[in-house]
Amino acid sequence: MKVPPEWAKDLGMSEQEVAVANQVFVDLAADWAKRVRGWYVEATGDAAGADALSAFAMGQELQDKAAPREPEALQKRIAEE
Repeated sequence: MKVPPEWAKDLGMSEQEVAVANQVFVDLAADWAKRVRGWYVEATGDAAGADALSAFAMGQELQDKAAPREPEALQKRIAEE
C-alpha cells in the first residue's frame, strides 16, 4: 500500500511525509508477514511451505484447515496481536 498522490495532495502532505508514511506501510506489512509465518509454522510445522506462500495465503490455509469455530478464535487472536 502506498499513499495515493491525490490523498497526499488533499491532506497537504510533503514528499518527505509521504515517503515516511509509505515506509511505515512497508514495515507493517513485513511485520505482519513475519507474525503470520510464525503462526503458520507453529500450526503446520512447514517452514519451507511458509517461505513459498504470501501472508494472505498462509492465513487462508490456516483458516481452511481449522477445526469448527477455530477460525473465529484465530480472528480474535489476530485482532488481539
